[in-house]
Amino acid sequence: MKILLVLLALSTALLAAQDARLEEIGKSPVEAKFVAGGKVHMRLCPSGMEVIGRDDALLRVSYPADRGDVKVRIAVSGDRADIHVTGCPHGNFQARIEIPNSSAV
Repeated sequence: MKILLVLLALSTALLAAQDARLEEIGKSPVEAKFVAGGKVHMRLCPSGMEVIGRDDALLRVSYPADRGDVKVRIAVSGDRADIHVTGCPHGNFQARIEIPNSSAV
């Protein structure tokens, strides 16, 4: 029973250690560690967004750096992530969002 409680406490500590809040304007790429198998919620500006899976436990938002003041916010809390992309310029703006393969979107 004590072993189970210790394991539970360690797993909770590991999840808490991965929590992150990032907000970048005009910087690409923006990256945050994220557990595989988690849930990703996205709010994106109207533009060309490509969402692809990756083999590692990383969230990444990238776009051409010369494309203005795009604002990217990534908030990770345990097995949930929120990605917000705002301020996209008009005229054929393209961005790529990479998430772990086993994530739910």
